[in-house]
Amino acid sequence: MKIRIPAILIILSGLLLYLSGDSLALSTDQLLQLKKAGAPEDIILLMTESDYKDVERVLKLKEAGFKDETIRSIIKNDLKGKPLPGIVKGEKAQASTPVHEARFETASKIKILWYLIYRGEPVLQNSQEVDNARMSIMKGGSIKFEWNEGGNGLLDIFVKKAFESPFYWDIDKDDIFGPGEEGYPYVLKSTINHKGKPDTDSSHYWMVYFEPKDAKIVDYLKQDLRR
Repeated sequence: MKIRIPAILIILSGLLLYLSGDSLALSTDQLLQLKKAGAPEDIILLMTESDYKDVERVLKLKEAGFKDETIRSIIKNDLKGKPLPGIVKGEKAQASTPVHEARFETASKIKILWYLIYRGEPVLQNSQEVDNARMSIMKGGSIKFEWNEGGNGLLDIFVKKAFESPFYWDIDKDDIFGPGEEGYPYVLKSTINHKGKPDTDSSHYWMVYFEPKDAKIVDYLKQDLRR
């Protein structure tokens, strides 16, 4: 005598096996935490399907009052970067900017900052400071910042870097250039409608503080900003 198992039981059994396996990005407790915090199921689904495990980050953003679409955008940006998507890590997508011959280059100390506008106020999302970077003005109308990401040995495994080298900045006529602060003589700031790299939208903008060894590079930058 053959015993027939209802199809629904087979489906449920398979689902339970799937959820209990290594493919599950989030534990049951984490899923419940997200649900109790008010995270919509499309965000939870995005996290699960993309193997995004930074539940604490999402919970903090939800607690701070960020809109669901903003949280969704932050998760997607984090996933692009894995490291920050070229932001955030600055994302290798930064390197999708066509590489052209350098018109001028110099060693430079830099500090890259990525901001979110929340309720009219800037909120720092990520930053990275590099003492021994190289800054190049490219013929294609962009700036290339690059640096050696190693040098700390085993410590590099534990140090989370915000952005990857090279980091490209497509010069936009609306970019704001002026005197810096925090010991940096210059700063370059994007508008929320910055075209090209780095990516911006209606609620994000970028800043790069820099201290070039040869200040002549500033003249090239000013020329490109006037175009």
